[in-house]
Amino acid sequence: MRNRIILLLIGFMCYAGMGNAQEDKTEKAVPAIVSDSVEVAAPDSTVQAVLMAADSVGVPEVKMKLAFKPNPTKAVLFALVPGLGQIYNRKYWKLPIVYGGLMGCMYAVTWNNKNYKDYSTAYKDIMYDAAKNLENPDAWSKSWQDLTSMAPEDAINNSNFKDQLKRQKDYFRRYRDLSIIITVGVYALSIVDAYVDAQLFDFDISPDLSLHLEPVVSPKTSVTPRTYGLNCSLKILIYMKRYLLALICLNCLVSLVYAQEETRIEEKDTLSSLESEVGLIPESLDANVDSLLRTWHVQYFSKREDFCHDDDENVYFPDSVYIDRLSRLPSVIALPYNNIVRDCIDLYAERKRNLVRYMLGMADFYFPIIEQVLDEHDLPIELKYLAVVESALNPVALSRVGACGLWQFMLPTGKSYGLEINSLVDERRDPLKATEAACKYFKDMYAIYGDWNLVLASYNCGPGNVNKALRRSGGKTDFWDIFPYLPKETRSYVPLFIAANYVMNYYCEHNICPMQTSLPLATDTVMVNNALHLQQVSDLLQVDIETLRALNPQYKRDIVPGNTRPSVLKLPAAETYAFIDKEDTVYTHRIEELLANCISANNSNGSLPSGATREKITHVVLSGENLYTIANRYGVTAKDIRKWNGLGSNRVAKGKRLRLYVDNGVSLCLGYQDSGEINYRDCEIDCDNNEKVGFRRYKTDRFR
Repeated sequence: MRNRIILLLIGFMCYAGMGNAQEDKTEKAVPAIVSDSVEVAAPDSTVQAVLMAADSVGVPEVKMKLAFKPNPTKAVLFALVPGLGQIYNRKYWKLPIVYGGLMGCMYAVTWNNKNYKDYSTAYKDIMYDAAKNLENPDAWSKSWQDLTSMAPEDAINNSNFKDQLKRQKDYFRRYRDLSIIITVGVYALSIVDAYVDAQLFDFDISPDLSLHLEPVVSPKTSVTPRTYGLNCSLKILIYMKRYLLALICLNCLVSLVYAQEETRIEEKDTLSSLESEVGLIPESLDANVDSLLRTWHVQYFSKREDFCHDDDENVYFPDSVYIDRLSRLPSVIALPYNNIVRDCIDLYAERKRNLVRYMLGMADFYFPIIEQVLDEHDLPIELKYLAVVESALNPVALSRVGACGLWQFMLPTGKSYGLEINSLVDERRDPLKATEAACKYFKDMYAIYGDWNLVLASYNCGPGNVNKALRRSGGKTDFWDIFPYLPKETRSYVPLFIAANYVMNYYCEHNICPMQTSLPLATDTVMVNNALHLQQVSDLLQVDIETLRALNPQYKRDIVPGNTRPSVLKLPAAETYAFIDKEDTVYTHRIEELLANCISANNSNGSLPSGATREKITHVVLSGENLYTIANRYGVTAKDIRKWNGLGSNRVAKGKRLRLYVDNGVSLCLGYQDSGEINYRDCEIDCDNNEKVGFRRYKTDRFR
């Protein structure tokens, strides 16, 4: 009952309110219409007195405090001083961000600049020391010695270390410049922030973060009907703007750090990234390049072409370009392209640019020899690039395991294919005969596999390992299918062969210029039927002995053993007739000095002369050497070296002194003066006349 009464009262009040409202509207409307006929009563005197008294009462003046609004122009001017614009806008919370960003960037600039100066100085000093002070270790700068744990004697001849110094120098210079650019960007951003903040200072941003949904009715028009729907509105917290700006700044700094670190990892070493992908890398690419460049066949016979445009920076191309260029190479052997091949191309064109320059120069001399033999055996001419992978076109290259020559034959394999290897002659170093042996091997392997990529793989690891990979792959016969099952070094072998084909043909596109070789491209051969020393030929024909050594690398100790069997001597074509005319004189020239105590010219069976004895010498083990390489160098066996030095295994530490006993009749008593640049060894020799000939110095890298 009570509820009903309440409802009735509410309804009555609403009705009365509506009526009063209607009356008010009527009363307000009437004067507007009949204002001329309405008489307004005069105000009462009391009311007038009250109103006049109210007007006479003083009202205190209230000063309203105006809201702060920054001037955008002033904000920009203040912001020229870092952080002052944010203070003017009263956005004090931004100061740590501004100063933190600027201080972080300044630290990056100074840190990268310091490292750049250190590595730049070290690189310049080591290059200067290698060129000017190589024989004076006391004058070597400490700037590069402090940056490596290697011995200075090893570091100064280590091309990888020099390349690392150069890469680090370029790396820190690049990121120093990038840090400067970012610092300027942060400074400019602080100015822009001050201006934008001042412009949008009174921009209405709700302090509420909420999503609102409310029904909405679109009115009916002459064009559209009435529609019903929902209205969605999102209000953003005012402090979300602050967090967003802080997050952007923090993200920029973190991105810079990670970008620098990732780039450093990527550019740290193309060789390392390739090794992580395929495993081991052939010694021709992993060896000491400076040592290669100092060998006689490069040191004496290569010079840069002045007219060629050369650059230290590699040029990179998209994958489609590499694919197109490889497809245009005339090749019987398939040359596919993938990421591994791309890494190998970058390795040659970037890390090993200097090595490629020398290989291009030596290719002018060695490729015609190799091509002729390949053509005679009806084999793909592009197999010549395998010598690039194997030895970097160094005919006297000797690997850590004893493989030797352009084609890197092991001693047993070389002998099985008819190569003569003894104390005086190593035909693995003969470009012509070694290529003949390599062609025989190629034909044997192709008869087995019928696939050139598998032939290349077998050349590196042997047919046994290839057969194992074929079985483990489930009978697949494609190189890329058996790729994971091959030995680590062999995985890189075919990709490097493809890369060698590419870079030796498209070197100009990568700003690489070949070195000019002064080796005589026109040569001829003569048959030697007596013992002959290259110095005899050099004296009488006025041909530099280094040229003779370059043309005849198979003669390890400058002696042509023509007395044992007819031997070939290669000469510049212009000197062939001169040798024939002076042949008798050549054989007798300085014979007592050069040959009498070493080998008898009249000894037709090649035995040692009477009185020849074994000479005791001391060999200091160099980096990368083992008993097999040492034994091969001196014409002894690893078993003998173990016996002489009481060794229990073939492992030997760097710097260890080994006792060796070699035949003085065929190795040491040569009587010529060495040029004397690197690592000499003293030895005392008893000759046939039992007189001391004193101490003579011989190179460790070319023991003759």
